[in-house]
Amino acid sequence: MKKYIALILTGLMLISLMPFTTFAYYGDYYSDYGDLIVSVMGDDRYPINGAIVTIYDSNGSDVTPSGYYNYNTYRLPYGYYTVVATYMGFEAREMVMVDSSTNYVSLTLSTSNNYKYTFVVNTVDGNGFDIKNLDTRVYDQYDREITSVGGLYTIGYAGKYRVDVYSGYKLVKSTYFDYSDIKSGTLTVNIDGGFYAADAPRALTDTLRIAKNIRRCGDYGSVSPELRRNFESNLDIVSNIVDDFKDGKFSYAYNGRYYDKYGKYYNGYYRNYDSYRNGYYYVNGIPYSYYEFYKKFGYYPDEYDKGRGYNYTADWYLDKYNGLSMRYYVEALVDAANAVLGDMPISSLCTRDIGHLKYPSIYDYNGFDTIGSYDNKTVKEANDLIAEARKLKDKRSDSYWKKYSDALQKAIDETNKALKGNGGLKNAVANLKKAIDDAKKNDGKLYTRRAYMKGITSMTFSPSGTLTRAEMAQIIANLLSQSGKNYSYGAVNFNDVTENSWYYNAVRVASNYGIMVGRPGGNFDPQGLVSKEELIVIAARLGGHEAMAGNTFQIKEHYWSVPYIERALNSGWISMDQNFNPSEKISRGETAKIINKSIGYGADKEYIDKNIDTMTTFDDVDRTNPYYYEIVVATNTISYQRTDSLRIWRAHVTQNGTWSDSNFGNGDLISPIK
Repeated sequence: MKKYIALILTGLMLISLMPFTTFAYYGDYYSDYGDLIVSVMGDDRYPINGAIVTIYDSNGSDVTPSGYYNYNTYRLPYGYYTVVATYMGFEAREMVMVDSSTNYVSLTLSTSNNYKYTFVVNTVDGNGFDIKNLDTRVYDQYDREITSVGGLYTIGYAGKYRVDVYSGYKLVKSTYFDYSDIKSGTLTVNIDGGFYAADAPRALTDTLRIAKNIRRCGDYGSVSPELRRNFESNLDIVSNIVDDFKDGKFSYAYNGRYYDKYGKYYNGYYRNYDSYRNGYYYVNGIPYSYYEFYKKFGYYPDEYDKGRGYNYTADWYLDKYNGLSMRYYVEALVDAANAVLGDMPISSLCTRDIGHLKYPSIYDYNGFDTIGSYDNKTVKEANDLIAEARKLKDKRSDSYWKKYSDALQKAIDETNKALKGNGGLKNAVANLKKAIDDAKKNDGKLYTRRAYMKGITSMTFSPSGTLTRAEMAQIIANLLSQSGKNYSYGAVNFNDVTENSWYYNAVRVASNYGIMVGRPGGNFDPQGLVSKEELIVIAARLGGHEAMAGNTFQIKEHYWSVPYIERALNSGWISMDQNFNPSEKISRGETAKIINKSIGYGADKEYIDKNIDTMTTFDDVDRTNPYYYEIVVATNTISYQRTDSLRIWRAHVTQNGTWSDSNFGNGDLISPIK
């Protein structure tokens, strides 16, 4: 018994020597637990909501509580922990000791230092067409607006973002995107539907704002009544145009142009009724005859491909507003405003603060904030080329043309994107020019080129023989006739050319068009022989070539022909010859060569070699003659197609006067003389 009592006393003594600990409750937790408050921030020192927090103990075990004790607050036993925060691939970690009732740790996700993204917002409709004149605004997750610089947005913090798209004051689209969605540099927002009210461009709103400020000037009353009336008349017109924008009278349509809302898009055009059946025009299910329609609506049923009432194109000169272009009215208001400012006293605050107004540039009309570095000429050129490319693209729809049609569309899209700031405009314009040039050179169309020279007999050409001025006039008349310039509007005033001469009409045409001139003394000298310098000058006039400075041959006389001889040498019509004599008579063979080169008549040698037996040939011209192919070109009528920048001959007129291949006969007659 004593033994057990001793053990009990010993146990009580040991208990009395232990440190005193209070096991009080805090809700469901004991007092040796503490609260760990975790905050996760970005580089901008703003909290990142939605970050995943994981807590590890000193053994590396995940001890993250299954639920929050409070928002971003975790209850943990006293001890050392590693806190890890992750968000969208970014990670931050921090070691912390929990040793009191409340403990804090702040983690920073360093996203901006290495992952800044710059991007543009591209708005498109359901068919993928760019929508211009819509205002975009980007906000971070704390609803702070991110300011764009020249249409470019830059974000450097992980998180959710929002883009709002406005048409004027109307919100047409609001969508969210992730930080990683804009790595490509473009955020494309698809606006559902077909029509969107277009916001008034800066060219109108800025000019109108300045004009209204001028009207509020204290010295405005001192301006002459006539200048004020003109100014206020133009101000009212521009104000009405801006109001029409705000009222939605300008809208964006599927095909990239702006149209009035009046009318419905259908199968490539617009109309002001729903359908047409059995002589009746249906609107909302109700049939109307042609005149009933007018009585009901005040206008006749109509179809149109450009919209009705208000519309405009990129250069702002083509389409009208009450008979004149909008750009006309804006520039008229600028002129009127400058006249008013000029009539105010020099000491006027308006004169000092506003100064002299300038015409808005093209990109001010179209809202191109991002291309201020490009001049007005470049932007207008881009828009003009787009219009040309679209017309060329729609010219044909066959399988041969698809290659060039696709290339044109790709270049059009690239240029449109560049105009919106997504890409280099100058490079896009260069690519568009190339696509247009390739399409023009490879249109697959059939062309016809007539012969313009004949032999001296049916069997001989006399390639080394000379050429009279009368014969030269006939060659010129042949080329002018093919170019549609066969009307001689003036009389022949040469003493030695009579109406019964075989060359009368030829001399009349050649001289009236300024290709040939007479000799001193009032004569034409029809039987005189043509010299090399004369032929070169005539060829330059035929081909529209300009004279060129220089005197490579060191010609000491005949200065009137030297600039054209220099042009012929540099253009490859003649070769370098130390013995070149401008007065030497030109041969018929060399005449064919020089004229062919001047007007761009080339030889398809492969075709000639294959078909020469049925072409016009001469006994005194064989393949050994240096002018063989040139003479074949000058004396044969052929048809050709342009493909891959080459002219491929397809057929020729045979010796019996018929086409060698009727499938390729009678193409469009070309104009050798521009």
